[in-house]
Amino acid sequence: MVGAYLGIATGMVAIASLEAMLVPLQRDFVLSVDDVTTLALTVSAGSLLVLFAMGSLVDRLGPRRVLVTGAAVSVTGAALVGLAPAFGWLMFGRVVGGVGGTAMAVAGLATLNATFTEDRERAMVFGLFSAVVGAVFIISPVVGGVVATGLTWRLVPVLWIVVALGSVVCLRRVSLPPGSGGTARELVTPLAAGTTLSALCVAALLANRGPALSGTALVVAGASFLVLLLRWRELRGRGVTPTLDVSVFATPGAKPLMGAMLAVAFVNMGFYANLFLQYRLGFTAAAVALVFLVPQVAGVLGGLVGGWVSVRWGSLVTTAAAMGAATLAALAFLAVGGQSTVWSIVALMTLFNFPVGVITGTLTKSFLDCADPEGSGAAASWRQGGWNVGATLGGVALSAIVFSYFTSAWTADLQHAGIPEAAARWAADAVRGGVPLTQIAADPRAQGVAVGGAPDDFVALASQQLATFRLVAILAAASYAVALGFVLLAMWRRKRRGLSHD
Repeated sequence: MVGAYLGIATGMVAIASLEAMLVPLQRDFVLSVDDVTTLALTVSAGSLLVLFAMGSLVDRLGPRRVLVTGAAVSVTGAALVGLAPAFGWLMFGRVVGGVGGTAMAVAGLATLNATFTEDRERAMVFGLFSAVVGAVFIISPVVGGVVATGLTWRLVPVLWIVVALGSVVCLRRVSLPPGSGGTARELVTPLAAGTTLSALCVAALLANRGPALSGTALVVAGASFLVLLLRWRELRGRGVTPTLDVSVFATPGAKPLMGAMLAVAFVNMGFYANLFLQYRLGFTAAAVALVFLVPQVAGVLGGLVGGWVSVRWGSLVTTAAAMGAATLAALAFLAVGGQSTVWSIVALMTLFNFPVGVITGTLTKSFLDCADPEGSGAAASWRQGGWNVGATLGGVALSAIVFSYFTSAWTADLQHAGIPEAAARWAADAVRGGVPLTQIAADPRAQGVAVGGAPDDFVALASQQLATFRLVAILAAASYAVALGFVLLAMWRRKRRGLSHD
């Protein structure tokens, strides 16, 4: 099943290695922090367009055809990113690559879900799935950071191409589930559902770029949802089952588990820890990738241990315990202070990543357990959709909260220190906009904001960076606490129906 795991990993490799490209991209294309956040989340929003259609096609055509097609689209997207002459082409390439990566991930997950049916075997398989996710986030940032720093960021997408083609090669001689076959079914309902979710995410991504663009995306979302409702009603009226398969949610506990996936994906603690080390402590992307090797290994071990423990405790109980541990581990970041070293951040990330590694596999297994084998593709689509929507909306909301807090708080601190309001606001907006600190310090508009180009040379900047990082930790803890509540609700509903917590 190496090919299935590589298929699942293709999109993740692009996401993980993109973090190593952000600073060079910000420099080459003169991007603001908001631009960088939008770029990082674009793939999630774009991939939702075809997410549910991919699930239907996997169930009907079998995973092999969908995986091969997804690999071709992924390669095309990677080439577009590597050759991008402008930011718009970069965004387009990420969307195309996201579509291909989503197709491969859905096909890979559906393969695992349909192939392994015995519970003990499934627990270990999805534990290994979580370990693969962790391994991707170990290898990809290191390789991407070395290539982006030592050569050029334009060669990083070559890594994405290698993984996508490797999946196809590994599955060339492997027997895969054949699919249900039959006549072609309508794709209006899955495409309309995907367009609705994608447009909602795009509206959130464009909210900071003016009401016109965001409003247009909301109109598209509303129109797509109306098409979905009308088509659904028409098909039901003719006694035809819509292609958009929602049967997984009929199983007790499936809906709260979807809520848990949305909440877990809401805060990317690793992303903000990465930014903190780069912008507060001055680490390069490659250096951050290297020092974060230990936390990523902890995530891999968490995935393997989670599979082993869930065999004994059941996947839901294991997930709940890991979510409680992740909540406490997120709160531990509040101990970070002005004199904290990089190794204290590494230690805290290690403590945090272990239960997160457990959750990735056990929560996925718990949700896919709710599906019939014939609906593995559809269930895998819903799983990917929950994670993507949570990551996109959470990323946008968190970015707005965190950077707005930073801008307003630092502006107030500068004014309190006697800096004129105009200079304080300009400096805060410049930092948020990604302007290099050395350039800000040399600009006459700064008017006493800084005496040099390092964070400690700016009035109150270091303290506000620290306060903002602590705010992220609080929000991460809240997200995992909410996710824990959803899992407990799922356990209660299953117990009420006399079902196990496996």
